Amino acid sequence: MDRNKNRRPAGSSAGLDPVVQLFSDLIRSENEQASRLLTNQITGMDSAPAFLLARLHEGNPDERWWAVRVLSELSQVEARAAVRRALDDSNHEVRLCAALALRNHPDPEALSKLGELLTAEERLLARLAGDALIGLGDLATPILVDTLENGPQIARVEAVRALAHTDDLQAVSALFNCLDDESAIVAYWADLALERRGIGMVFYNQ
Repeated sequence: MDRNKNRRPAGSSAGLDPVVQLFSDLIRSENEQASRLLTNQITGMDSAPAFLLARLHEGNPDERWWAVRVLSELSQVEARAAVRRALDDSNHEVRLCAALALRNHPDPEALSKLGELLTAEERLLARLAGDALIGLGDLATPILVDTLENGPQIARVEAVRALAHTDDLQAVSALFNCLDDESAIVAYWADLALERRGIGMVFYNQ
């Protein structure tokens, strides 16, 4: 997706709220430093949440992508809910942006949806969902263990990889059951997950 198109959000014109121009500049920004500066300016404006929610609902994919990115920096309930909803956006890059936002800004309210996305055919989306679950720590353990024990193989790989980056001991039994898994990848991550927890076969069998 070309995020540097020389255009303004729909409905923008001279004399309107400055957030409109700032958002237009953000879409056309060409480097991360400029994007960060503009994002900080937008998030500091009282009118930003309503404007961004409107762009996420009505805008083109480019505008929706940037709206999700900026909304993820806000703490308002409506902003966080909008980022979660963007996981179901019709555009795959917007979905990826939402998953990445939840990786960077963990949201317990997204637990169930992130668990569902471990089975996504869009494998990068599934990987980012797993990363977002890692960010939720022990809260994600029940969903990850259930996926590991009952999910399809592609989701089990993401679940056990996520468990290899967390420390919750509640997953130990499920991880040991995977050491002889028919999938070498699942077994590999299960072994790493147990090593992270400082537990080996000898210890477990005592």
